[in-house]
Amino acid sequence: MLRIHRRDGTLDSDDVRLLRADVIEEAGRLTSQDRSHNPGLVRELAAEVGDQLPSIARDALRLGGLSTAAPPPSVESLGPDDEPLTSVEQGELLSDAVSDDSASDVAEGIQESFRSDSDDLAF
Repeated sequence: MLRIHRRDGTLDSDDVRLLRADVIEEAGRLTSQDRSHNPGLVRELAAEVGDQLPSIARDALRLGGLSTAAPPPSVESLGPDDEPLTSVEQGELLSDAVSDDSASDVAEGIQESFRSDSDDLAF
């Protein structure tokens, strides 16, 4: 429902604000196991309320196995005999970067990306 209101430009109504608050509250109650078992839901939540719940945005990245465009610093320090990081490990490193308070622009970019993906799949 939030996606429909966002696309229609009706997010400013009182009913939609209450709906968004309820979604944020319920999403905040999801356990790690709930999130791991429902990556599509986590991605949708990141698209709509990721700005209010950075942990949802981080989990969406982690569950999606996304990696950074540039290798994380720990990858650069790997020697020739060391194994490269898995996509999950790379996602966790990206997740840690997003959890930094100064990374709000990154979190907003992630939210916008998930919104775009979500909109493309639904419409």
